[in-house]
Order: sequence, then C-alpha cells, then structure tokens
Amino acid sequence: MAKLRSFITKRILKFLKEEAEKNPEEYNNWYEQFSIFIKEGSIDPDFKKDVIDLNRYEITGQTGMKTLK
Repeated sequence: MAKLRSFITKRILKFLKEEAEKNPEEYNNWYEQFSIFIKEGSIDPDFKKDVIDLNRYEITGQTGMKTLK
C-alpha cells in the first residue's frame, strides 16, 4: 500500500506541476478552489518540496498569484 500511495502521489504531483507550467491561468482558477488541500499536503515530509512548488501566493505590488520561485 505504501508503494501504491507513493506512486499515485508522484503521478498526481507531476500532472499538477505540468498543468501549472502549461496553463497557469487555468491552474490558478483550480488552485483557488482546492488550495486548502494543496497546503495541507505541505505537511507530508516525503513530498513537501514538490507540494510547496504547487502553492501560489498573492504578492504585494504584483497582480495575480505567484510561486515562491
């Protein structure tokens, strides 16, 4: 079960990362609805780095949501 969980999580994170790069506007709309679950995933130490890259933040003086990169 642990291997299955790891495999599925990696695939979903990879998909979300690709979507965020290809379609940032659509990803931001999706993120507004499901951000609470993405932020909750930041707690998991195995995938923390990958999940943090998916988070978006509003930055003062700039329009739209941005990553920490």
